[in-house]
Amino acid sequence: MFNILLRKTKLLLLILLFYCREIHSQDQDSSKFIIGIKGLNEMTGATALVPDKQKVYNYGLLTIYRLGKSKSSIESGVYLIKRKIGIGDYSFNFVHFPIKYKINFYIFYFSGGLYLDRYFGHNNNKFDSETNYGFALSLWLEKNIYKRVGILLELESTSNLTGQEKFANYGIALGIKYALK
Repeated sequence: MFNILLRKTKLLLLILLFYCREIHSQDQDSSKFIIGIKGLNEMTGATALVPDKQKVYNYGLLTIYRLGKSKSSIESGVYLIKRKIGIGDYSFNFVHFPIKYKINFYIFYFSGGLYLDRYFGHNNNKFDSETNYGFALSLWLEKNIYKRVGILLELESTSNLTGQEKFANYGIALGIKYALK
């Protein structure tokens, strides 16, 4: 199953690579600050407790600050994140604050960094730690659709470094961004 998903992902990325060859020339080079919204479709689970993953839908606000005239930037934001354990309907809600370093590789962008998850509860679930820390890695594809407006596609993987429940998550995000002048 995973091999089929990996092959389809590679095929999709190759198609997007040839379709979006113009992205580099359309980049918003003069914009220092970008804002946006992003929806995430993730598979989540506490793998130490139950190996099965559950599908969750998350969303949030995205901010990107470009570092000088370089191809590097700092990505951050605020997201409402749901995590599930594969037993029954146990779910945990978090406010997710990532901070990642993002670098442009021609058409694709790579970002990696740390995040903080702040638990805010749901259905009287008790979580062992109200704050968790972790790391996140992402591969992005961005396309401008109108002057300063663009769409983005992101493959992301996150994993907790703290807390008893070690959530490991991966998924795909779709979003829209706006470059401020």
